[in-house]
Amino acid sequence: MATNAIVFIKDVKARKRNTSLRVRVANLWRKKMNGAENKTYRLDMILMDEMGDFIYANCMHTMLERFDSMLHIDETLYINNPFISKDDTKQHVDYDKKMSLNDKTTIIKCQNWEGPKFAFNFLCFKTLNQKTMKHNTKTDFIGYVKVCYNLDFVKKKNGIKAPIIKFKLRNLEGIEIDGSLWEDKAIALSSFMSNPDRDPHVFLLVQFASVNNYQGNMSVKNSYEASRVFINEDIEELRTFKQQYLAKFVDKESSESSNSTVGSYMISNETKVIIVGKISEIGTDLQWYYKGCNYFRAKVEKKFVSYEKDDGTVGGKEVKARFLVNRPAVDEVADINEDPVAQLEEVIEQDTMSSTNADESEMSRMKKIVAEDESGSSKRPVDDVYEVDGPTATSITKRKKVTAKEGGTMNNKMNLLIPKLEK
Repeated sequence: MATNAIVFIKDVKARKRNTSLRVRVANLWRKKMNGAENKTYRLDMILMDEMGDFIYANCMHTMLERFDSMLHIDETLYINNPFISKDDTKQHVDYDKKMSLNDKTTIIKCQNWEGPKFAFNFLCFKTLNQKTMKHNTKTDFIGYVKVCYNLDFVKKKNGIKAPIIKFKLRNLEGIEIDGSLWEDKAIALSSFMSNPDRDPHVFLLVQFASVNNYQGNMSVKNSYEASRVFINEDIEELRTFKQQYLAKFVDKESSESSNSTVGSYMISNETKVIIVGKISEIGTDLQWYYKGCNYFRAKVEKKFVSYEKDDGTVGGKEVKARFLVNRPAVDEVADINEDPVAQLEEVIEQDTMSSTNADESEMSRMKKIVAEDESGSSKRPVDDVYEVDGPTATSITKRKKVTAKEGGTMNNKMNLLIPKLEK
């Protein structure tokens, strides 16, 4: 080992040679080769010094054969002559420098470590709920798993579906926050919760986590591989938290369900249940359906249609008819029977969607006549109602007079008046 003086992480200088550090491997994970899952492209680490400060470090696959046997989680090491550079991304830890192991680097094991085993910086739940923390702030969190949801899969930006599990944590003050674990950390928590022999009280500690601000909803999550997850493990911080929590909430938890698990974790047998609810309001004016036309595959609405009598005046029966919505009007005369209800019934039976009313369906209501003929009160000259052409011209809004010679079935038909389109 070189005689370089040991420096702390906060004192390292970028691009300075002959730097020596005494560190502990706080976490370690491998990035695989593209297309070769059994080969390591890069070994990533988070190193901690005796002051409890952290730095991100890596070792490329070209150097792995030299250093791989000495790099393990919780191992204490002397590292001499690593390459130090700036790290503006601060992706894994809140420090602006990073370390790389190269061919000039030497590593030996350290037997006289005087620093902490862990250096946690636990999140304040109250501060998170006040929504004053920035997105992606690095933090650690510890709490009692009050609610745990089923494992789910969410499509990421690269199109790959990633496993995720969501939960609610409670601290010693009784404050609850939302949290989530992704990928292998999610699978680990899901497997633990689904174990029928697990402890009924589950406590979770996540190191190297981050704050998540999604559309104003604050929560915590793991930083993927960089995070280290402890579930009911025998470490001092979890033991202390568990003792204090159970001493404060054990009576309350025993009267409730200890760990509320939403999903299939707590269900071992199928059980028939009756859901009891109170009807607070019944809305009679809200319809879940709309009237449609099967032929045109379009929504329809109700309008009033008037019919012209043989003498050219407007009057007679007025019925509910249905017209296609957002369909262009057609400039043509439509023939209809003297009794228009009979023809409309056929269309209504084919096109109207029925409602759930057992006594009266929408189809039967559509068949009702809205207004009867009113003793000539609605009779007006057709020229006052519609714009028509001259008497010698052929009008598309006024039916041609039927002579006695034409007789026959034509006497039993009348024309539907359709207003002219505005140009």
